Amino acid sequence: MLDIKNLNFYYGDNHILKNISFNAESGSLWGLMGPNGSGKTTFFKCILGLLKPASCHIKINNIDYKKLNTQKLARLISYVPQEHKPPFPFTVKEIVLMGRSPYMGGIFGLKKEDYIEAEKAIDMVDIADIADKPVTALSGGQRQLTLIARSIAQNAPIMILDEPTSALDFNNQITIWKILKKLAENGKLIIACSHDPNHLLWFAENTIVIKNGEVLSKGLTADILNDSLLKEIYGNEYKIIQHNNNKVIQPVL
Repeated sequence: MLDIKNLNFYYGDNHILKNISFNAESGSLWGLMGPNGSGKTTFFKCILGLLKPASCHIKINNIDYKKLNTQKLARLISYVPQEHKPPFPFTVKEIVLMGRSPYMGGIFGLKKEDYIEAEKAIDMVDIADIADKPVTALSGGQRQLTLIARSIAQNAPIMILDEPTSALDFNNQITIWKILKKLAENGKLIIACSHDPNHLLWFAENTIVIKNGEVLSKGLTADILNDSLLKEIYGNEYKIIQHNNNKVIQPVL
């Protein structure tokens, strides 16, 4: 589904991403983690074509992504940024319908199918009660749920999410991760960045870890996420403990 080889990116003379290679198949949920400033968002933007790498080979469904125009790329990858504050008071429903734009053609505009997909996405993230409200009047968490619904409505086989639950309360965080896991089980490739390693431990089958622009580790989350890796990432002591059938990361106080 997604194959990346030797991705390098510079801001001026600053070498941000260094020879990153990564591949992932459909039907999997990948977590992305690393300390602040490690290059995670830049990595996402290079995949999305929002930034131009100095060098790389990226294939999506065995197609060189440089050969994909904006519309074709939008049919393959959807993106949820950390936060977005729309300047105009679009309603939640209108924002979610914007996810259907890659499928619009000519003068025909939105079709019945587009409205159906938008309604399904709104119901999936449980925001039907605010569907007619302007997004400018919503809380940060509600706006984030709206962006996630827009991405789901886009119905691309790859979903990339940059800190999708950072503005949400704990219950909605868990709900969104459950939705992402279900989408992956239904065949999508999900790559989601999180600053809470517990989320990856609980929901992401695989994880890639970036530090200082380089891949520190990648593979099965249960195999790579351990006390020593957490120490190397964050510089402090953490322990992974078993609680009933789940593992939980806690600081050593």
